[in-house]
Amino acid sequence: MKISDLYRRDGKLVYIKQPKFEELNYVKKLWCDYETMKDIGGVFAFQEDKWGNFYKKMVMPTDGKNFYCLIFNKEDVPVGEVSFHGYDSATKIARFNLKVESSHRGQGYGAEATKLILEYFFYEFGGLVIMDTVSNKKSQESFLKLGFEAVARHGNDITFKLTKEKFLVEESCENKNVSIIVLEGADLLSISGPIEIFSLANKIHDKDIFYINTIGIEEGMVETSSGFKLSANSAFSQSECPNILIIPSGKYNEDILNNQKLSDFLKRCYYECEMVLVIDSGIMLLAKSNLIKDMPIAVHSKLRGKIQEICPKVKIVNKSMVDNGRVMIGSSIMSSLDICINAIKKLLGEEKVVEIINHMENK
Repeated sequence: MKISDLYRRDGKLVYIKQPKFEELNYVKKLWCDYETMKDIGGVFAFQEDKWGNFYKKMVMPTDGKNFYCLIFNKEDVPVGEVSFHGYDSATKIARFNLKVESSHRGQGYGAEATKLILEYFFYEFGGLVIMDTVSNKKSQESFLKLGFEAVARHGNDITFKLTKEKFLVEESCENKNVSIIVLEGADLLSISGPIEIFSLANKIHDKDIFYINTIGIEEGMVETSSGFKLSANSAFSQSECPNILIIPSGKYNEDILNNQKLSDFLKRCYYECEMVLVIDSGIMLLAKSNLIKDMPIAVHSKLRGKIQEICPKVKIVNKSMVDNGRVMIGSSIMSSLDICINAIKKLLGEEKVVEIINHMENK
């Protein structure tokens, strides 16, 4: 595994990332902190002569049993660790680990880091059940809040379990506001496609889970790249941050790319939205607002030079779609369907997605 391949997944408050070798120095600090470790067995001296074996076993394992990340806040400061280990490929069960540094507790970091690694475990890694045994009462309360179920007790120890099915139910219980940005020069297909997909999800679910609207620099009609006109239902200045924000592709001119109202809206809502779905050249809008930083992105070959000029340190991967957890990016207009399907899968589960796909194929 190359350094550029180290996994990262973003949330609103934190992101989780597999550490570089030298970042194990933070692990040494974390495990030596008395307040952090006092309720989970006490401090542990993680000397440098142990780093190599730990890195091979937890960060770059060859047996596929372990997955380890550090937790970083939005100021890129490490605040803890999260991992799963001992994965059994037959039962698809793994053990869970979370430590948030004592000085950073009470800010929601642990809950979000847990959600991020569970998304990876259930959606990407292929796990079905994750478990842990804890004796600390506060940790036990936290597990219950995160949706884990107590399945066994022995003295002060309680074993908790969370299944993929339960995780999906916990994720999908609330209605979601979906806002699609409509700008001059936007690509019509990258707007109509998501509208169709989310509307179809409502129909199949027999419930209005997703409330869909369009927003723009100003309220009113805008002309798409095909000449067809669409209406922005509300202006950025009148819009709350939605649960799901969709940034469509388009032939955006410099006036759009450098529009201050657009940039202000993106900066205001980027970290507040539960999901941000970016389609093809829509990535240019985030790049111009300096919002992609170290995040892995999927980019069409025609845009790579421009993106690298704006963000020299950006990580471009050769995929049609990249799921960073909260931010999903597609490299083409056609990937807009894949991105929306992926988002709905997280919220409603695989069964509903299969129904949507079957409906589309047989329509």
